[in-house]
Amino acid sequence: LPRGASGRGIRIALVDSGIDAAHPDLKGAIQSQQNFVAPKQSSVPAERHATAIAGTIAARFNDTLGTRGVAPPATLIGLRACAETSDDGTATCDTVSLAHALEEAILLKPDIVNLSISGPADRLLDALIAELTEKGTQVVTALDPNRPQSRFPSKQSGVLVAASTESTMGGSDIRAPGQRYTLAPNSNYAIEEGHSIAAAFVSGAIALELELERQSTNTTNKTDTSN
Repeated sequence: LPRGASGRGIRIALVDSGIDAAHPDLKGAIQSQQNFVAPKQSSVPAERHATAIAGTIAARFNDTLGTRGVAPPATLIGLRACAETSDDGTATCDTVSLAHALEEAILLKPDIVNLSISGPADRLLDALIAELTEKGTQVVTALDPNRPQSRFPSKQSGVLVAASTESTMGGSDIRAPGQRYTLAPNSNYAIEEGHSIAAAFVSGAIALELELERQSTNTTNKTDTSN
């Protein structure tokens, strides 16, 4: 991981299930959270998958308990487009909920979108992903071992596909640790593993790189101004 950076000032949108915003290790981490799953409600449930992803990326390290994310000071934006259907974190999404979440991401202009979802090609969703990447947002997704031929979003230009270092499957652009002690709903903790955790790790690492790039740009601008 890059040294000299923590992810401060980097905004990461999670198009996922619902984050446990009340988790003590996410205090101050979540800028906003919206629910796009029908029927739309103002409240967002605390669900396993998104909470684990949020913890891997940006869990705060503020006491002797709990864990720490890859980019602890990064800011998270929760865009719930998927509803969990089982205790293992499996969730289902549809074109409408995903489209609304991606449209919101385009409006909010995050630096990174973590989108650990897979499915068939969809012209509307493909167009929204293309708009995100064209505007400079880095989209990170996870390799799906159950559906390696899925077209969305892994086959789109500008989308970075992450896989766990423990896997021997091909089809990814980058590999990262796929097992992590992270957050669980109801202020709990758990060990989670899989390609989604690797994608979250990559999103956190990109946040560190972006912060370093901005530090370098700011230093260069200050130097140029003084000459």
